Amino acid sequence: MNKYFITLISFLGFGMLMYYLTISGNYPIAYIDGDLISQKSYGEYLVSAVHYYSEASKVENNGEEIKDFASYIPEIKRSILDKIISDSIIESKLQDMLGDDLNSMVNKKVEPAAQNDKFSQYVSSLYGISFERVKAIVLEPQARQEILEGRLSLQNLNFNDWISDSKKIANIHLFINGLKWDGSAVAFR
Repeated sequence: MNKYFITLISFLGFGMLMYYLTISGNYPIAYIDGDLISQKSYGEYLVSAVHYYSEASKVENNGEEIKDFASYIPEIKRSILDKIISDSIIESKLQDMLGDDLNSMVNKKVEPAAQNDKFSQYVSSLYGISFERVKAIVLEPQARQEILEGRLSLQNLNFNDWISDSKKIANIHLFINGLKWDGSAVAFR
């Protein structure tokens, strides 16, 4: 009897844990060379990208929203996940190359933008998230990419070729409906 009670409690506990992870978005949607990307993180990128494109389209169309904007959402989802994968590969490579110096180099590139109040207010409204989040999901990955581009150019390597080759050899698995990894990029199923 005691064994069955413990089994029942274990199943209930596991079920509650799975429910919590699902509701909070803390379940993985991608595996990239040992790093897990959560639905929560992906969702934050996605919301900011959709807000950005919505705001940018208003500027291009004299304040009017694009009527068929929803038709662009699947492509935005695909490209955001591809960008997250690239950012993860770049960060991993730079961490191997620079170690603890990476954070200080990124901060040196990002800090001038962070000190400009008008800029930080503008990008916050453009992306629809706080400046700290813009810094984390837009500015810092861009800074890391620029640092890696510089390092690769010193070795006479082209960044676009390097990232393409790195994506092909990376161990990447996607756990998200409608998208798949085709060996070199995120594609539609």
